[in-house]
Amino acid sequence: MLFDSTFPRDPLPPPSTCPTAAFEKIEPLAHGITEFFASRSGGSFGKGIYRLFKVTEIPTWNNIVSHAFPGYQKRIMCFGFDWQGRVFALDASRKTEGQYEILLFEIGSSEIFQIPANFLELHNREFIEFADDALGKSFYDEWLASGGEAPTHDECIGFEVPLFLGGEQDVENLSPTSMDVYWEISGQLLRQTADMEEGTVLGNIEIEDD
Repeated sequence: MLFDSTFPRDPLPPPSTCPTAAFEKIEPLAHGITEFFASRSGGSFGKGIYRLFKVTEIPTWNNIVSHAFPGYQKRIMCFGFDWQGRVFALDASRKTEGQYEILLFEIGSSEIFQIPANFLELHNREFIEFADDALGKSFYDEWLASGGEAPTHDECIGFEVPLFLGGEQDVENLSPTSMDVYWEISGQLLRQTADMEEGTVLGNIEIEDD
């Protein structure tokens, strides 16, 4: 598989258990997902540039992403994420030749991108031919060259000031953080500022403890 030769598996974390029954219903709509997860579930690839969720984490991340981006509940199945904490998901509302296409949720910018590819095409074509767009490869190389370290499985390299609040897309605005904390805080900020016009001066913003 082209994905394996381009993004070799990192030593850590070790493989996690992946019951094939978990993908029994989705397999006809995402050919290859069962076999792909069977040997790669919970894995990190390409020095941390891309990671797969563990099978047990998928329901949790479906809820986290749907909470940050209302309207996607019961429409998505999250399966992986990149070094910036951007989450990839199957989109049940978009099909090509009977196969679900992909959504990319970028919490740092509040944007959602439609990727015209199915599950295997994403890994074997989009990640390889369009690595900058799909995985932010050049930005990741810049982060590592600046002395930044690769994220662990539960981390991402997030924006200290989100782009949707005027933050800059440069390495000076990046910082390692817990993946779920980054999404929770950014999600709260996104919901609280969703109806504000561009250029609005922010007052007090409260971060809730769940």
